[in-house]
Amino acid sequence: MNLEKLSMKKASSTEKRKIKILDNFNIKIICFGLAVALYSFVSYIQSVEKAFPCELKVIGLNDSFVISNDIPSNVKITVKNKSNIIDKITENDFNLRLDLSDIDSPNEYQLKLLYDVPKAMHTFSNSNIFSSIMLDPEKVTVVVENLVEKNVPIILDYYGEVEKGYTVRKRTSDSYYVRAQGPERIINEVKFIKTEKINLEGETETFKRSVNLVAGNPLIKLIGKTKIDVTFEIVKLIESIRLSFTDVSVHNLKNNLKTKIEDINVTVQVSGARDDILKLNKENIILSVDFSKVNYPGEYSLRIDVGLPKNITLNQIKPEVIKVKVEQK
Repeated sequence: MNLEKLSMKKASSTEKRKIKILDNFNIKIICFGLAVALYSFVSYIQSVEKAFPCELKVIGLNDSFVISNDIPSNVKITVKNKSNIIDKITENDFNLRLDLSDIDSPNEYQLKLLYDVPKAMHTFSNSNIFSSIMLDPEKVTVVVENLVEKNVPIILDYYGEVEKGYTVRKRTSDSYYVRAQGPERIINEVKFIKTEKINLEGETETFKRSVNLVAGNPLIKLIGKTKIDVTFEIVKLIESIRLSFTDVSVHNLKNNLKTKIEDINVTVQVSGARDDILKLNKENIILSVDFSKVNYPGEYSLRIDVGLPKNITLNQIKPEVIKVKVEQK
C-alpha cells in the first residue's frame, strides 16, 4: 500500500514538472531566439576583416574582338569572418574572373565580376549571416571592338644636329612599312608608326643602327618586325663655291605684258657634299623671276628664285632682288 502511494506521488510530481516546463512556453521560445541572436552578435563582434588584392582574369573573349578600354588588373576582395577562417584563405582561392564568352558583337557592356567562395568558408560553423565577401568594384565597364590590322608606313624619328661642316645626305631603312593590329577605331586613325628617337648630335660619319618601332598606344600590336635597321649617310660639306650668272628666266608673265632682263650679274654661293659639288655646273642651277603677281605695266622689284639640284644648299645670292620694267605688248 505504501509502495502504491509512493508511485502515485512520483507520477504526480512528474506531471507537475511537465506542466511547469510548458508554462509560458511562448515566452521561453522568444528568450531562446534572443539568446541565439545574442550569440550571433557576439560572434559578429569577434569577426575580423581582411582585404585580398586579387588578379582579375579575362576569359572567353572571341578572337575576332579586342577590349579597347582600361579595366582593372586587380580587384580588392574584402572578407569578414572569424580570424581562424580568414587565416586559411589566399588570393588564389577566389579565382576572380571577367567572363566575356556571351559577347557576340562590338559594344559597351557593364559586367559583374565572378568569383569562387573559398573552401575554408564552406564549413557549417561558418554559415552565419555575419560572414561576408565584398568586391571593389563589383562590376566593370568593358568596351569591345573588332580586332583589325593594316600596313602602316614607318617614319624615322631623329633629332639633333650633325657636326658643323657635315650634312645628312641620305636616310634609309630595311623596311618602310609595318603591320599594325588593334581595335578598329584606333587602327583606322593610325597614319604612321615612328621609330624610337635617333640622336644625330655631333655625328661626323655614316652609321647603321638597329632601332625599335614605337606603337605609341598600348592597344596597338606590331605584327612581325618590331625593330628595323636604319642608315644615315653623313658627308662633309666643303667651303662654299661661288658662281656668277648673267641670265635670269622669266616665269608666269601675263600674255598681254612683256619685259626684258638685261645687264644683270648675279652671284650665287652654294655648299654641299664634296662629290656633289664636284659634279655641279652652272647648267644645274636655274635663276628665275616670278611675274605671277604682276598685272599691269610698270617698274617692279622682284625676288630672284634659285633652283638647285638635290643635296645642294644655297648659302647666299647677290642681289636677292632686281628691278624690272614691264610694258604692254
